[in-house]
Amino acid sequence: GQLTDQRFACRILEGELRFNMVNTVCLGVIHKVPAPGGMSAVGGTGSEYFYYDNGIISDSKLGTAEFTAYVQKEKSADGNYHRCATDEGEKKVEEGTHEKKTISIDLAALCKKFTAEDCPVLMGTLGLAEEPIPLWWTADMINASLGECWTAVPVAEQKWVVGEFNCSCVGISKCLPAYCKPDTPNVSWKDIPAEEAGHATKYGDIVGKEAAGMLGVDAGSKACDVPTMITKLTKIAKDDDGLLPQPQAPKKQTCVVQIYVRSHEFGGTDKSCNGHRYDTMPFCNGMINAGMACYPVHYDYTQHDTFCEVMESMDAILVRCNPGQIKADGGDQQKFDDAMRALQKKGKPVWPSPDVMEFMGAKDALTKIRNLNIGMPDTGTYYTEQEFIDG
Repeated sequence: GQLTDQRFACRILEGELRFNMVNTVCLGVIHKVPAPGGMSAVGGTGSEYFYYDNGIISDSKLGTAEFTAYVQKEKSADGNYHRCATDEGEKKVEEGTHEKKTISIDLAALCKKFTAEDCPVLMGTLGLAEEPIPLWWTADMINASLGECWTAVPVAEQKWVVGEFNCSCVGISKCLPAYCKPDTPNVSWKDIPAEEAGHATKYGDIVGKEAAGMLGVDAGSKACDVPTMITKLTKIAKDDDGLLPQPQAPKKQTCVVQIYVRSHEFGGTDKSCNGHRYDTMPFCNGMINAGMACYPVHYDYTQHDTFCEVMESMDAILVRCNPGQIKADGGDQQKFDDAMRALQKKGKPVWPSPDVMEFMGAKDALTKIRNLNIGMPDTGTYYTEQEFIDG
């Protein structure tokens, strides 16, 4: 086990910034502000989300973001200055219990420093120098600037640090209308509103473009043989709603690996009615639009050896299995991970690899990056009981 020690950043109440990334390309930033009285900006808690595009689905590029809050004049019992609901703010100010505060964040400068200075050295810093930066991932940042929460800090002096990386199975939120719930048991790609589907397609196309670059695909690349081995896998999905036709002369063979949990009503909480992950099609279509074949497949633990044989015919493998789902279906996660590592040793790119998911997602990653722009210098990790006792 491990225990990572990082000082409390009271400005978490001002919200956190989620950088949505494809390789080193920033698609945009989400400013997630905790609900009044809360400290977590997790979805479903009443937190407010503000989306800032980086010229991907609009003409707007990242600039300076502002957020206005109506904040208590006196600390709460937990020692923090909480905000009230925005629609109650003016009244609270008139009553004299709250005051109006506005924070500013230079998203453009923060993104530039992150992508130009931190991303190029990130994997090496994490002890993953042989691995590429994830194809699809997020970084959540907190304002660690000194001073009381909600007090103004000059934009140029702000210190934003990563509190968490996520690369295991980040979803495309634009595709959420395609995942089944008890009240919508028959939805799939076709049920995503046209505008949202268009945005998801643009994200997928960037994934495909970046993947093609990583595989050395360009205009002069020759077509490869179409593998017939894909038919050896039992087809679990009922249909491939939304999937584009495969290229007649693909330059690479790729696949998106999913897991269908047979004991779950819908095959998992992330599934469309046809058995595919709700956001599988943008990834497949992005690869196809980049001139590569891309097959949406499922890992069936009862076909493990056949699955591995088929994967050897691929030029790249995109893993989209939510943590815990392989075990939930009756399979062995370690066996799957070891198979992916074996494919890597044979030169097959696996995105993300088991090691990237494990070590990038672990909390001691915050200790490893403590000397980067996005790190907090006084962060430390205890790996043994004695280390913790010794301090």
